[in-house]
Amino acid sequence: MKKLKSFLKQNWVIFPITLVAAVIRFYQLSQIPFGLHGDEAWTGLDAERILKEGWIGPYVGSGLGQPTGPLYWTALIFKLFGINLFTLRASMALLGIFTIPALYFLSKLLFNHRVAVLATIFLTFSYWHLHFSRVAFMLISAPLIECLSLIFLFRALDKGKKLNWAAAGILTGLGIYTYNTYPVFVFAIGLMLWFIFLREKNKRQLVGNLLIFAISFFLIVLPFLKFALDSENNFLGHHQLVVITEDAAYKQVEINGGKIQFLIKKFVAAVSIFNVKGGIDFSDALGARPLLDPFAGVLFVGGALISLWKIKDRRYSLLLLVIIISFIPLILTTGGESRRVITALPFSFILAALPAAKLWEFFNQSSLVGLRFFGRMLVLFVCLFVAGYNLNYYFNDLVKAPETKWVFCYDLVKTIEHLKTFPHASTFIYFYSNRWSYNYETRRFLLPNLPGEDRSYEFGKFGIERINKQGVVYLLMPPYEKLVDEIKKKSPGGEYQEFHDDDRRLMFVSYYLKSVL
Repeated sequence: MKKLKSFLKQNWVIFPITLVAAVIRFYQLSQIPFGLHGDEAWTGLDAERILKEGWIGPYVGSGLGQPTGPLYWTALIFKLFGINLFTLRASMALLGIFTIPALYFLSKLLFNHRVAVLATIFLTFSYWHLHFSRVAFMLISAPLIECLSLIFLFRALDKGKKLNWAAAGILTGLGIYTYNTYPVFVFAIGLMLWFIFLREKNKRQLVGNLLIFAISFFLIVLPFLKFALDSENNFLGHHQLVVITEDAAYKQVEINGGKIQFLIKKFVAAVSIFNVKGGIDFSDALGARPLLDPFAGVLFVGGALISLWKIKDRRYSLLLLVIIISFIPLILTTGGESRRVITALPFSFILAALPAAKLWEFFNQSSLVGLRFFGRMLVLFVCLFVAGYNLNYYFNDLVKAPETKWVFCYDLVKTIEHLKTFPHASTFIYFYSNRWSYNYETRRFLLPNLPGEDRSYEFGKFGIERINKQGVVYLLMPPYEKLVDEIKKKSPGGEYQEFHDDDRRLMFVSYYLKSVL
């Protein structure tokens, strides 16, 4: 009981911070972002498949290919709380929330209480982390596993306990099942351990501990390795789609100096991603602003300089290693910048916290009461600015942007909400869209039991004739809404409706014909 009281007294601050993190990650989770991304829907469909089939393997081809670890977690949430849009996104929101205390305890273990508090606050309000915590993209699981694995790894390095070494190996191995770019984190860990080994005087004991780590890691990743090495699974198929050598712009440049310059530009863009905005990524809607807000961005640079100055310290060298190695996927692949650098996410906020904590400590040690007060107010101002800037940008700008609505299939979800008003047992859908098929995963997750077919040129067999005698809904999205007059002539007597966005943009039209049975 005394140990518990002492623990709560020393770490009480993490509880209100985590509570705030939970509130802003659960707030209107079903409505923000508006719509449902196809990759989110795949998470739900694959989790439903787990509920029906059990083990589905370590990797799935959906979403162009991704590890299945978080899917089993989502399946558990579905099992406990039901299957719907809220529980789908909540499964990933919970992982984002769990990362908050995980980062706190990692930062405190590596540095001190001040760094831990500031890093956790920066992460809590980061729109980068907030966005991926509020959508059902499975990559949000990677930062959590990274933090947990490093907590046990550094405890093992400090105390030498074999149980900590085994736990660190297991957790590091589990990360392989989170996201495709996670192996770069493993590479960074391997480099750090190698450097430690080279400097270690008592190598015999360290070798034994490293073997425990390696064996634990290998046993966990063995199912994944078996899958990846089986040529029939085409594991490298996803990577071949996004590798830089398949990029049209890369192919067009000259073979010699041109390609080198191209990669150098990619490197510069990767290094500046935290502080310089890029182009909007139409797979996740990020990119219109840098990944870090102005204050966190400047502090991040300061933290990087501090880490360079103290590079011989394994704590600082690890931060820089993970950040630098996280750039590799950005350089060698196309698109997905904010996603493929996700392995750097928790460490970027530890870096940002380092100079802020130094300032806090400097003012706090002053003998002048006024200076101490000024320092505390300065730190408080930075935290409030970070919180206000990120929350305002996310909830007022990012999620309301037309590009975000496009990415998250807002119009399609609106059609699905409309179709839910019709009786499933006696209605058939004629679906017209030049972007989505009726079998698109968003519809299959949100409205799985309403029969229908594609009538567009792009996806189905085009036609406007009514074939089904049961109730029929012609659902026409632009530019197919122009067909409605012709449909009315061929099949008069139906109920016509138009649906517009808040800016009066036409999203779709509906023409309902009752059953003729």
